[in-house]
Amino acid sequence: MGIFTVPVQVNNTRIYVSPSERVEGVQLTLYKNDVRTMFEDGFMILPVPYARSVRFHHPPPHPMNSIPFLEFMNEVERAFDFREHRASYVPSTLPPRHQVAQYQTHVLYSKEELIDYNDTEHILHPSTIEEIVEIYSEPYWGFILCSIQAGEHVYEPLCYTHQMIGNELFVPSLVFQPRSMSDHHIPEETNRFDDKYFINGTVLPEYPNRNIHEVNPSLIHRIPWRVLPPRFQNSLVHFLSETRRGSDINRDLFYPVNPAILYGNDHHDRRRFDSDERVPPPWW
Repeated sequence: MGIFTVPVQVNNTRIYVSPSERVEGVQLTLYKNDVRTMFEDGFMILPVPYARSVRFHHPPPHPMNSIPFLEFMNEVERAFDFREHRASYVPSTLPPRHQVAQYQTHVLYSKEELIDYNDTEHILHPSTIEEIVEIYSEPYWGFILCSIQAGEHVYEPLCYTHQMIGNELFVPSLVFQPRSMSDHHIPEETNRFDDKYFINGTVLPEYPNRNIHEVNPSLIHRIPWRVLPPRFQNSLVHFLSETRRGSDINRDLFYPVNPAILYGNDHHDRRRFDSDERVPPPWW
């Protein structure tokens, strides 16, 4: 769910992840939450693999009062609600356009850049930095800094793509936040989350004792796939959802993708992003 630099109340965290239907090794993440902070502006920090490959995406042209990514997330969630399988269908309620905030983002390409940024801006307590460096010790990890405004805000979902770690989809679900401003940003592993993750194109995992659901196939057609980037406008196989509550383990989640199932027998002939390429090629 993110690493927060100020005490926050976070609700309605929804994360949608999907591989590209055309290019192996590329993942899309659509991240939504509602944030309330009473103290000051701050940051939500999202870990991301291969940060140099990150590209942010915006919805296509849309009516003034439309919020395409929010509409998409609402319809995805409804596709897993079997109670909605009835003749009468009521569209999801969305907040007015002017009440929806937007994240301002900045990408740090490594843990060393995060350390240098913190030495200048002092956004995190040193103990938090030590934990982050230990958790995200592999050299491919970077971080997306998302600015959050003081007060209570619904944020437009953040849409970005990046290189995958092998054949696994990554869900940034680990959450840390300071207990209070007087704690000087000492981290707390909060147990107050109630999140939903939507994983498209994955192999159905055999996870005992985890709250995993498969999509209702009759409701997929209502999802507005057209608002996503062209290479991700797909309703793939093995579409599942997982709900995580405060009693669950606080950690990032990984979901395996089987290229043979996802792309067919010709998956070996598909172009795959090379981890040594520092800038994604034009076809991405």
